[in-house]
Amino acid sequence: MLNGNNNYNCYFLLAKKWLEDLFFPVSCLNCGREGEWLCVSCRSAIDCHKNRFCPVCKRIKDDCSPCESCRDKIILNGLWIVASYDNELIQKIISAIKYEFVEDLSSYLDDLFKNYFGNKNDWQHNAVLVPVPLHRKRFLNRGFNQAQLICQSLNRVFGNEIESGIISRIINSQPQAKLNSADRQNNVRGIFKVNEFKCGLLDREIVLVDDVYTTGATMGECAGILKRAGFKQITALVLARGT
Repeated sequence: MLNGNNNYNCYFLLAKKWLEDLFFPVSCLNCGREGEWLCVSCRSAIDCHKNRFCPVCKRIKDDCSPCESCRDKIILNGLWIVASYDNELIQKIISAIKYEFVEDLSSYLDDLFKNYFGNKNDWQHNAVLVPVPLHRKRFLNRGFNQAQLICQSLNRVFGNEIESGIISRIINSQPQAKLNSADRQNNVRGIFKVNEFKCGLLDREIVLVDDVYTTGATMGECAGILKRAGFKQITALVLARGT
């Protein structure tokens, strides 16, 4: 009976995929060519940052940690910003994943991470990936967490462990994008909590993962509650820095 259910589910998914391809054919997000979400020629239009820089003052550095004079202005130990939000294709990818629910686009991020880190040795292969969580209502509406998709891409490339349950969002606050910078800190205060976790994780570096970093309010709130829970080394990774 179990095999029968599995076969049924398989046939259902194949039929669903066939209908989607028939009525909503996949086409390149950039040039419109049919066949895939990003054609081979357009993938090269996704520029990644070649430099590392201070997450506060943006001074170019050898690593992603804050400058000495900026360390009291940010709770994170470092911030990787993979691409420029000025790149229109990056904006399209982030928007399509978040607001048009195109999960498949996240598979094209693998090469972006490979290019970003390249031969640099600053990626921590033993670090634990923690996606910034969505509230349950927003998760059910979207069907997935875009930060989790980014973690899965990093896992495919580097093999890092993902721990999605360390933090949960307990208050369904307003979307940050709708607020000015002055209101963003208040909007995220107290909306997350740290759940039970394996004791061995306290000695591991945490990499908080999200799609966009603008004022840093959300990342700062997550990093703050993790540090109060005993975590010491918390770095963040985002696809782009918003304005």
